[in-house]
Amino acid sequence: MKGYMSTKEAATYLGYDQDYICYLCIKGKLPGAEKLGDWMWSIPEKSVYEYKPGLQGFAVIRARKKAEQEAWLQELNAAITDGKARRRETE
Repeated sequence: MKGYMSTKEAATYLGYDQDYICYLCIKGKLPGAEKLGDWMWSIPEKSVYEYKPGLQGFAVIRARKKAEQEAWLQELNAAITDGKARRRETE
């Protein structure tokens, strides 16, 4: 079909295995993909061209830890600022 790709074509374009492309379709990572049979998918070309892979493996863990650390530092800075403001009010 015009404007659509098979899992094989999408796998070749993205450099992944066909099974991983099926997984992306199942998880909804390629919007508009429609299942045609047991393992056949019709994937809009636009979805394939615009696909941006997320972080993988340890990069996910590092990113999560960094976000938690930044949130903790913001809380700490807010508490310090709030404490200084209260101290000034009492003086």
